[in-house]
Amino acid sequence: MRINNPAVVGLCETHIDSDFPDELVCPSGYCIFRKDRNKFGGGVAALIRNDLSVSEVTVPKDYCNVELCCVDVKVGGNTDILRVIVYYRCQVRHWHWIRH
Repeated sequence: MRINNPAVVGLCETHIDSDFPDELVCPSGYCIFRKDRNKFGGGVAALIRNDLSVSEVTVPKDYCNVELCCVDVKVGGNTDILRVIVYYRCQVRHWHWIRH
């Protein structure tokens, strides 16, 4: 990340939970938005470079069991918004815990 300095990085299968503080998993110069499952599997995160204006998007309660995080990033002189969604599609056998 230090070489390319990407604006946005999406991560799936983070394998972290609330025992892992943001400072441990987020590189310097970035802020992190996480949806953890547990340290044994799953989880998603979005890393956004600190020089960008970002706000977390509230995901409707219907999707509370879905592994996704969603943020809006202001780009293009703060007039345009890029919506970033990081989503992990679980295996079919695990779909029983996703409510529609």
